[in-house]
Amino acid sequence: MIPRNYAKMSNMAKLKQNKILLLTVLLSVLAVFAGSLTAPIEMNFVNSVLQDDSLASLVFTVGTIASLIGVLLINKIVVTKSGNKKALSVLFLFLVFLPILYANSFNMLTIYGVKFAWALAAAGVGPIVNSILQTELNRNKNTKVGLAYGWIYAVESGTGMAAALLGGVLADLLGFGVVFFLVSLVFLAQFVVVQLILREDQKIDISRKKTEQKGGLREGIKYVFSNRELLLRIMLDTAFKIAWNTKVILYPLIILSVVDLNTVVGAVMAMQGLAAMLVLPLVGKLVDSKGYRNVLLVGYMILAVGLLIFGLSGSIAILFVAAVLVAIGEACNGPAMATLEVRAIPDRLRNSVNSFHQVYGTLLSIAATAAIALLLVHFDAQAIIIGMSGVVVLILFVGFAFVDRKKLA
Repeated sequence: MIPRNYAKMSNMAKLKQNKILLLTVLLSVLAVFAGSLTAPIEMNFVNSVLQDDSLASLVFTVGTIASLIGVLLINKIVVTKSGNKKALSVLFLFLVFLPILYANSFNMLTIYGVKFAWALAAAGVGPIVNSILQTELNRNKNTKVGLAYGWIYAVESGTGMAAALLGGVLADLLGFGVVFFLVSLVFLAQFVVVQLILREDQKIDISRKKTEQKGGLREGIKYVFSNRELLLRIMLDTAFKIAWNTKVILYPLIILSVVDLNTVVGAVMAMQGLAAMLVLPLVGKLVDSKGYRNVLLVGYMILAVGLLIFGLSGSIAILFVAAVLVAIGEACNGPAMATLEVRAIPDRLRNSVNSFHQVYGTLLSIAATAAIALLLVHFDAQAIIIGMSGVVVLILFVGFAFVDRKKLA
């Protein structure tokens, strides 16, 4: 017979663990809110300071370089010096001041310098938050991971849409500085949330914490290439990232070739966000009931069909249909991939594996956008996106065939 006080202690531990999970979700949603606030206005803000389109666009290149350095550097610090949550506390405290400095930049040196520092710190936050969220979901055995991620991504999608609209409106009405000041307040709120997580974490049995070992980035990379599920993730994510990172270039070119209205471009992208927000909870349920592999297979087929229709379409109505199909395919990727990661990555290697995923994704983004720029010299956008549809199908079937053969070997 289980002692009554033991059962009470067990329930308290579960309650505290759930608090950490909910606080981590809040941290993730706030991150989307902060990023989306600046998305529609940053290029215009930078250009207002530098008065040069080329120099302004280089700010984002500086940010990409800083992100790579940040992921590698902060992963090393977390592994050798401190834990996840303490590192987050320092990073968010640092981030609180950077948007205000950015808004008050007055020349190229200050713009580039602050952007470098901001991107470096923010890049370190992403893998850590992902690792904590995955770990807490993995420990909470009663949680349906697919459904949880479905709702998390749905909330983030709605939050991102609202924040992007709010950022644009505030910039027009009150100026760029107000937007960046609001981002600072969001970072301050995240710092407070991390302190609450640390307080709850200290109440959890110390014996559990002793099992949380840390692995270096090299160990994480080795594990990825030795695990067939994570190999499948890398292959499929290659197709997904190529499609995701190049649509901001190809979509406007295709849409504007049909109707010369920027409003339609915005409407198509907004429709995708709305479609994703609506279907994500359902996708999460399907992941739990049918398995993440089946959802990935169907999702990537829908993505390929959507891209193909996008390239073949000559009417606005069909473009909207294609955009919705692409959004559904992308929505299938989110909860399914997240569930795969929760199940396949051991807790001790989550930082390292997630950091490797972010580094790989960033490098792939650079390569994909550069390749699109070269392809546009010889092909139109429709031909490229049709080719991209074929690439998605090819990687999908090669990926599943490879990991299944590896399983049998």
